[in-house]
Amino acid sequence: MSTRKLQIVLAVLIALHALGWLVWLIREGL
Repeated sequence: MSTRKLQIVLAVLIALHALGWLVWLIREGL
């Protein structure tokens, strides 16, 4: 696995984690 592909996978995981956290935060806030 190349470094470039690893960076892309890591970025996607971080984005999904942030999105899930944001949805949870909005649900808790409302």
